[in-house]
Amino acid sequence: MRKPKHKPTEGPVDSVEAKGPPRTIADVRQEIEAFYAGIDDLTAKLGIAAYYGDASFAIEAIKGGADVNAVHVETGMTPIHLAAGGGFNSIVEAILEDGGCDLTIRDPQGRLPSDCAAYAAEDFALAERLAMIEAEQFHQTGRDPRIGHYVG
Repeated sequence: MRKPKHKPTEGPVDSVEAKGPPRTIADVRQEIEAFYAGIDDLTAKLGIAAYYGDASFAIEAIKGGADVNAVHVETGMTPIHLAAGGGFNSIVEAILEDGGCDLTIRDPQGRLPSDCAAYAAEDFALAERLAMIEAEQFHQTGRDPRIGHYVG
């Protein structure tokens, strides 16, 4: 499985040198917790966590009542699009376990979450699992999967 393109890089970027002593994992975790503490909106927290693959914060946001169908303002994607596109299976599973996820929502490019898993993350097992759930949801709602349910 290919790593997602949107993951942050580690270490110094370009020719800028890192200043100060090396950071430990505990230091980085503390910085992440401080970053999330500044976000009051659980839905925003879920979107950020889904984008970066932070399962613990995604699960915390979902348990707190985050909207799993919220559309990201800039990308037009839902949290499951972001997590599936990054290949973050644990976040995808947490969103699915919530029970309220609408997998028939397409992003502005017309992609379903299964498309994001297949094309961006190249996780074909995840894509197949999502496609089965999408088909079931299309059948239950009576919507035609060829027409689309777009956001954006």
